[in-house]
Amino acid sequence: TRPSSILFYPVFETFSDNPEEGQTVVGSVSIVFSWDTFLNQILPDYIKGMICVLESSTGQEFSYRISGDTVTLLGQGDLHDTNYEKYGHHVEALLLTEGGEKFITYTLHMYPSAEFEAQYRTNRA
Repeated sequence: TRPSSILFYPVFETFSDNPEEGQTVVGSVSIVFSWDTFLNQILPDYIKGMICVLESSTGQEFSYRISGDTVTLLGQGDLHDTNYEKYGHHVEALLLTEGGEKFITYTLHMYPSAEFEAQYRTNRA
């Protein structure tokens, strides 16, 4: 199976600038996407061997390897090589409620790997 997310947003009967005014929900808009499809487009094709750990504020974590345009699910949990911990880069995405309250947070942790390092290692001193 592929880790995916489903996002729903309400459709109200009328538009209102006053959030305290009661509104009737008459439907919803939903978005369904698989995370590997999203991750496929975040790095240029020549980057190989990056490990991405997707973490949600609900406690779920999934690790992926990105090599060029190929994204491979490694499994559940943070599976990056801790030897590359200090080279990690972290990006946070917040989904907010209408009132600006935090609904859910996704954090993408990106780390190089031995595969990535091998592309740039030389024998020159």
